[in-house]
Amino acid sequence: MKLRKFLVLASAVVVPISLLSVFDVGVASAKGPIAQPGKVKCSKITGSITFNPPLTLSGTSTENTTVKITVKGCSVTGGTVKPKKGTVNKDISTATSKNACTSLGNSQPETLTVNWAPGSKIAPTTASFSGYAVATNGAGDEGFSLPNSGGTGSTVGSYAQASGVSAAAYSNQTSNQLAAACSAPGGLASLKITSGSIG
Repeated sequence: MKLRKFLVLASAVVVPISLLSVFDVGVASAKGPIAQPGKVKCSKITGSITFNPPLTLSGTSTENTTVKITVKGCSVTGGTVKPKKGTVNKDISTATSKNACTSLGNSQPETLTVNWAPGSKIAPTTASFSGYAVATNGAGDEGFSLPNSGGTGSTVGSYAQASGVSAAAYSNQTSNQLAAACSAPGGLASLKITSGSIG
C-alpha cells in the first residue's frame, strides 16, 4: 500500500517536470535570429573588391576575386526590425576566372549573403542576381549594377522578395584611372567601394 502511494506521488511530480522540460525546449528553440518580414533598403555601401593576382590588360592566370562590403543607412517597410548594418564577405571567383581587366565586364550570376546586425534578431539575407553590368555614377566613377539589363534579382531569408531586388556599388575611380591601373606594372589589385545602394 505504501509502495502504491509512493508511485502515485512520484508520478504527480514527474509529469509536471516533464511538461516543464518540453515547455523550456520550446522557448529555447524560439530564441535567436529569425527571418524578418518586410522590404529593406540601404543607401550606403563601402568596402572593397580585391583581385589576386592583380588584374592586368592581358592576364591569363587563374583569378580569385573577393567582395567585402558593409551596407548602412537601412530602412524597412512592412516590417518592424531595422538592421543597423549588413556585411558581405564572398569569394565570387569561378572556375574560368582570369586576371584580365576585360573580365570586369563579363557578366555572370551572383549570389551574395548579407549578415545583418543585430545578428541575434535578424537572420541573413541571400540575394540572387541573374548577372551584373558595369555602371557609371553621376561623378563619373565606375562600378557595378545588379542585376544586368533585363535581368532578375530576388532574396530569401530576412526581407525576402520574390523579384525586383537591385543593388549598385561604385568605386572612387573613373574608367581612365582604372585603365591606367591595369596598364601599370603592378596591375589593379583592388577596387575601393565608396558608394552604392541596395533594395
